[in-house]
Amino acid sequence: MKFVVDAHLLRRLCGVLSSHGHEAVHTLDLPAGNATSDEVINRISLDDLRVVISKDTDFSFRTPCMGEGIGRIEAWFAVGGQAVR
Repeated sequence: MKFVVDAHLLRRLCGVLSSHGHEAVHTLDLPAGNATSDEVINRISLDDLRVVISKDTDFSFRTPCMGEGIGRIEAWFAVGGQAVR
């Protein structure tokens, strides 16, 4: 699978995903770095068919899925005692 990891999560998560055969990019690796907007992250996820991993619990509400025929799967995780998506 392909992932894009949002700014509030550690970059080393990309390494963990890669070590399990996945492709992952962190917002630090994007042109705007951690200042990359949710809208741009959403566009990348749609264009590249990537799953967004974010602690931003309202990410999907602010950036609705705009792709035709593309569904969004959301998963909740607990990291460091905080609910994350």
